[in-house]
Amino acid sequence: MRMFAFLALGIMLLSLYSFPKEKNSTVEVQAMNFLMYRDNVRNYVFKLDKIIPGVISDKDIEFPIGFINKKWKAQIEKNILYIYGNATQQEINQVKKQTLYSHSVGQKKNGLFYPHYTKPPMVLPNFIKEGDLVSIVEIVE
Repeated sequence: MRMFAFLALGIMLLSLYSFPKEKNSTVEVQAMNFLMYRDNVRNYVFKLDKIIPGVISDKDIEFPIGFINKKWKAQIEKNILYIYGNATQQEINQVKKQTLYSHSVGQKKNGLFYPHYTKPPMVLPNFIKEGDLVSIVEIVE
């Protein structure tokens, strides 16, 4: 009888426990994909002897084996490296979280880099679409 009571108590306690929700792995994968792309682009740019404004082609960047870039882009304009692409709000939030809310990671809102850390706020170039995830790196030669 004690065994049955113990088993019933265990089942009752398990029914009260809420198991953690499964993490949204797609969001985490896209965030890691962006961060991997960003790191490889930065490594490429900082190894260059001379910085030339313009689009950075994926074929010039050395990526790890198996890396596939489907949506990220990189471009240099006025000594700023922009790494950007279309992302959901969840993906943008995950990238921010994984970079410990770095001031170099944000989103284009109303033509500006958001969140605003500078006064006046940074105006983003037109080649970056509204709502895109953006990482900015100043290049000092």
